Amino acid sequence: MLDLLFLALTVGFFAAAVAYVHACDRL
Repeated sequence: MLDLLFLALTVGFFAAAVAYVHACDRL
């Protein structure tokens, strides 16, 4: 269960980082 939570947190952080890069690139 803890591994699943850690995996979800990692995926969410990666998605946020990609979205942040795309947002900066568009600006």
